[in-house]
Amino acid sequence: MGRKKRHIILGRWFFYIANVIVIILLLKYITDGNVNANIQLKSYIGTGVYGIISTILIKIIFLIRVRNMYLNCDIDAVDEMTGIEFEQFLYFKFRKQGYKVNTTPVSSDYGADLVVRKRRETIVIQAKRYQRDVGIAAVQEVIGSIAYYNASKGMVITNSFFTPNAINLAIANDVILWNRKELIHYLLKNNKIYDISTYNECSTVVEGVCPQCGNKLIQRNGKYGDFLGCSSYPDCGYTESVNQ
Repeated sequence: MGRKKRHIILGRWFFYIANVIVIILLLKYITDGNVNANIQLKSYIGTGVYGIISTILIKIIFLIRVRNMYLNCDIDAVDEMTGIEFEQFLYFKFRKQGYKVNTTPVSSDYGADLVVRKRRETIVIQAKRYQRDVGIAAVQEVIGSIAYYNASKGMVITNSFFTPNAINLAIANDVILWNRKELIHYLLKNNKIYDISTYNECSTVVEGVCPQCGNKLIQRNGKYGDFLGCSSYPDCGYTESVNQ
């Protein structure tokens, strides 16, 4: 999310597990090594261990529920997310695909929200949960992050669409773009194994969708016959031949 503050859901619960192990070993030492150990002290320690274990179990259950919720989201649910939730959604999705996913620092993220790795490929990702078209700035940010994170590719993912300038800059710098159509296609795969660099707005044409604004193309009849025109006309004047 660039400069926005955020925290991805997965906490440092391994730290709590380590604490539990230490306390259990301490309790065992007290029990085995000193027959006359104070019973009340052992009771306090036992209560503490139980409390920590209960807290960890509750957190694990919560994380599993959150993970399952994100893995089963459709595009309508994505549209209702905040920017932070959209990052979390992608985090769990890519982990499900077998990618190692790292989040960037809360501040000074150098243009990337997620860094995903599989085998020798590293991809830096900007996540944009927008109601408007994503402009050139998002592409510029991810281009800058490629060198910083020593990535092989850059990627911008949105639930919306990209402006023509953003698409042109992405093409010139080999940046992968996922607009709303690519994201829906990904969701329809229903968590099956998926190469996230397979689909790219820069290299695929979405049939029936205006490449300039992302609205629907409809067939019209003009002076020279039938043609496809953007449904948002006159705001967008894109046209193409019916047989294109």
